[in-house]
Amino acid sequence: MKNLHSKNTFLLIFLFLIPSLLYSQFYTNKQMRKNADEKNAEWLVREGFTLVEDAGDFTTPVSIALLRSPGQSANDVLYIVSELRGSIKARLRNGNVIQIGEDEEISKPRKELPDFQGEMGQTGACLTPDDRTLFTTSVYQNGWGRSNKITRWKSVGNLPWTKIEKVEVFDSPFRGDTAGLAHQIGHCFVDSNYHIWVGTGDGQSWTSSHKKDSTNGKLLRLKSDFSQVESNPFYTGKKTEAGGYIYSMGLRNPFAIAKSEGGEVYVADNGPEIDRLVKASKGMDFPWDNTNPSMTYNNLMTFPKSVGPADMIYVPKNHKLASLRGHLVIAASHITSLLAVPIDDKKGVTGEPWWIVLPTKYEEERRQDFTGLALGEDGILISHIRMRKDGGLLPAPVLKLVPGQISSENMKYSGEQLVEIKGCRSCHIIGGAGGNVAPNLDAIRPRTTEMFKSQDFLKQVEEMASYKEEPDHERWNQIRSKLTDPSQNSKEKLELYISSKLENPKFLNPISGMPNLNLSKTEIESLKEFLVELSEDSVRFQGLEKWEYSVVKQFEQNPRISLVLSLLFGIGFGIYGKRLFYLLKGLVIRLQLKFMKKS
Repeated sequence: MKNLHSKNTFLLIFLFLIPSLLYSQFYTNKQMRKNADEKNAEWLVREGFTLVEDAGDFTTPVSIALLRSPGQSANDVLYIVSELRGSIKARLRNGNVIQIGEDEEISKPRKELPDFQGEMGQTGACLTPDDRTLFTTSVYQNGWGRSNKITRWKSVGNLPWTKIEKVEVFDSPFRGDTAGLAHQIGHCFVDSNYHIWVGTGDGQSWTSSHKKDSTNGKLLRLKSDFSQVESNPFYTGKKTEAGGYIYSMGLRNPFAIAKSEGGEVYVADNGPEIDRLVKASKGMDFPWDNTNPSMTYNNLMTFPKSVGPADMIYVPKNHKLASLRGHLVIAASHITSLLAVPIDDKKGVTGEPWWIVLPTKYEEERRQDFTGLALGEDGILISHIRMRKDGGLLPAPVLKLVPGQISSENMKYSGEQLVEIKGCRSCHIIGGAGGNVAPNLDAIRPRTTEMFKSQDFLKQVEEMASYKEEPDHERWNQIRSKLTDPSQNSKEKLELYISSKLENPKFLNPISGMPNLNLSKTEIESLKEFLVELSEDSVRFQGLEKWEYSVVKQFEQNPRISLVLSLLFGIGFGIYGKRLFYLLKGLVIRLQLKFMKKS
């Protein structure tokens, strides 16, 4: 009896731990640390790496096309970024970002992110190996529906890729298919043979992924002049026929595709609640029948919970990022992270996948998504979209993962990053989130405009003029007098007020409760620019409806829900499993006896 009790106890503990062990492989922060050892770090990074900001002035960046042979002058372009809403921008060697073009003929969503309808528009961007031709992928309005397209661009600026011009729009094989929300055309790359590889979503119709007369749910391969590749498995030679462009089929959302140095093409396919990593085979029809189990066949790896693969790169075995050599690096959008998968063209996945970047805390209402990757000589470039919790978009810099550990004192931060790092939201509401201890900084413009006109403010300035104990008193008197000067416009006053308040929180009130954060001039400038833009009627900060989660979306994006349910199932089975067994056994015996009596 004692042994039976011990076995039951062991069984209960084992069943309790199974779900935890199942999820631990992909939801662990082992060997992770706060980025640059920041106190309020936004990211956890693997030891030996640091995440830094490479370029700003983006809103919805989704893909990065890196020039292989960029010029050496300060104004030469290093890489091109496509944005979800159609803008095409370039990052110069001097760090500046310029807009070089725009695709205005793309579908515009009825609702902006983070609403689900906002997950459509321009997606991929890729350059030919000689850096002479740019391709972008996107969705456009085709009558009452939406169709995918690929656009070819050429450089027409004085310097390469400082200005672009549309050359050709290729949509003939896509016209018969409907592009679904978040199930559209994805990222692309151009190989050494000048063949374009691109994945297309199933258009929210799983049956179309298995049809040879549809481009939906496929991995496509085409020449740079948009003709079919003769060695494609269903080659027809006609640009209007979808079948001739198909390389592999039976996919759901193959946004993330990458080619190894050995020539194999890999696809990280988004599933409903689980994802899969597959090796593309010519003519292969992968199982996909609108169910989770179908995502588990013929795979190199199955993710036990959806991470939302958005893009993927392969790190060659001679790259400077030594610990990532021979790995596929996947940008995951559901948990906003980077995942490394060791891969061998012959052996498949050769070890346990491991996290490179994780958010410091999981956001149930999505705040940001990793969207695109590009492998540079000294690091990995990452595009991501940032969203307010209550709706609206925030500035989204291109990030860079670099080897080595950089201290926070040597990091350069944007204003939005400083808000997180300095803990400003503990007192202020900024971007729709934060505390109510101090004034709402989203409303700083109207509040200060009225304040500068008030008699109380003029009286306050007069009182501070006699406050001789104030350090650098004369300088602050001059600043305060500018704030009362009617010849100064409201924006100039706002900028002066913000920078002064950040440098000296007590410059208008010696008993102000705001602490002095000892900010550098660069940090003050970054915060000022961010707060000024926040106060303007920018589309990035307009309040929108909250993200509406369906039950499926909750399961898909929040691993804790599935984990808790699995734990409860394990506990219940451990406690009542024996009773259930005897109940089923008794039922079987009764059925046997009943059958024997009849016979």
